[in-house]
Amino acid sequence: MKRTLVVLMVMLPHMLMCQTGIIRGRVADAATQDPLVGANVAVRGTHLGSTTDVGGRYIILAVPPGKYVLSATFVGFQTMIIPDVQVKARDTARVDFLLSADTVQMQAVEIIAEKTELGFKAIVNNT
Repeated sequence: MKRTLVVLMVMLPHMLMCQTGIIRGRVADAATQDPLVGANVAVRGTHLGSTTDVGGRYIILAVPPGKYVLSATFVGFQTMIIPDVQVKARDTARVDFLLSADTVQMQAVEIIAEKTELGFKAIVNNT
């Protein structure tokens, strides 16, 4: 009885992995092709996701077979969404992302400093 339980505990993760697929790929800057380290890749509608390594590579294991929507996000870049990613059991789906820089327009800030007897006094004006 104990032996059967041990064998089942050892084999169960392997059996479950055989019924799932893998999503892997790379996230890079669209302009320079440089890897984006620490970008987030998510399988929308699930709890599955990954973060890129120093080479911009990611891997998501144990993805149930089906069709998914993937998204890649990175601070300072536009989010990219790729629909209809097909995952098959015991197979690897390759999905690469090229993210474009996201520009943010901000108001100008004017800083004026005046010397006083006790030090400096700064005045900040938002224009």
